[in-house]
Amino acid sequence: MKITKKQLVCLIREHLIQERMDSDVYKIVIRALNQGGPMTHQELLAHVLHEFPNTSDEDIDEYIDTFEDDGEIIFDATSQKYY
Repeated sequence: MKITKKQLVCLIREHLIQERMDSDVYKIVIRALNQGGPMTHQELLAHVLHEFPNTSDEDIDEYIDTFEDDGEIIFDATSQKYY
């Protein structure tokens, strides 16, 4: 399969946009936790949706889950909040 220059540019652009989104969502989540203390999943979701209203809940959930899996944020099952 041959990829045209236009297709390659489009793929690179999409990748860069995704990388930027990852970074921006991370900053929003960390800022929210630092300023507001422990938060529920819904509270974190609301903070990100405020900044990115056209993003689906599922996409944001994936980001939050990834941050938890990577150890960037911690979920306490007892309080049902992220730290």
